[in-house]
Amino acid sequence: MTALIQQFLLEGAHLNASVGDIREKLTHIRAFLFDWDGVFNNGEKFGDKGSPFSEADSMGTNLLRLGYWLSHDGEMPVTGIITGAVNQSVEYFAKRECLDVCIRGFTDKQIAWKYFLDNFDIKPHEVAFVFDDVIDLPIAKECGLRFCVNRKASPAFRQYVIDNNLCDYVTANTGGEGAVREVCEFMLSVQGLYDDVVKARMEYAADGYGRYLEGRKKIETLTLVP
Repeated sequence: MTALIQQFLLEGAHLNASVGDIREKLTHIRAFLFDWDGVFNNGEKFGDKGSPFSEADSMGTNLLRLGYWLSHDGEMPVTGIITGAVNQSVEYFAKRECLDVCIRGFTDKQIAWKYFLDNFDIKPHEVAFVFDDVIDLPIAKECGLRFCVNRKASPAFRQYVIDNNLCDYVTANTGGEGAVREVCEFMLSVQGLYDDVVKARMEYAADGYGRYLEGRKKIETLTLVP
């Protein structure tokens, strides 16, 4: 285990799989799927205005996609949000970041999950999923790689997903406090991509980040609703 990976554990993260196993699983990942409430934020709602997100987490998803693009010869991963809520913030974020899909309004996430797999011809083991609560477990049970966002108020849930092998990693940070950024940086670090990704983003070269950004802008966000 490298000193960088060890730092995530020192910050309070929990590994429920070996670094080698996570690295191996990442070689098969083609899609990154994120829950919204409790993941990008602390779960609070503001009526029909929805719930917020942070720019730090936004940058994390961008760096993660850039890392995939750099390591897969210019291929973009499928990236999306899945939420049971009808939320203006989710749609705004998905379109601003040119995500492939925004799946919203499904109280039964298993139905939404099947829509996602069928629409993008993705197999469950090809998906890395970031989640935080009980409603997400049917998806986490099937995914290739699972990241559970920690919540100090839910120690029993945290232990349940660990004991039942429903996660590979539990974050040190909570939703709204940088958990998404942590997960994205961890995935890049496990693959040894973090330095190259930051360098590519920093230099903004036309044949590097500039070309990635142009490709990202061509993505039209698909919205899936019940």
